[in-house]
Amino acid sequence: MQPQIQPGWDIVFIARPPIAEADYRQVVAACARLLRRAHLLKQDGASGKGVEDTPTAVGNQK
Repeated sequence: MQPQIQPGWDIVFIARPPIAEADYRQVVAACARLLRRAHLLKQDGASGKGVEDTPTAVGNQK
């Protein structure tokens, strides 16, 4: 998700206890939701969709 974040920001996420029960996709979705609310995700030009809506933002599990 890092390449989609607007440059020039230092971001700190503070997790609450329920994060221990969340799977990878839930954590990524929560982070993307917070970044959207803060307007810190780059927009995908013509479509107006944020790049966090693309499959690669969530699909790259390691």
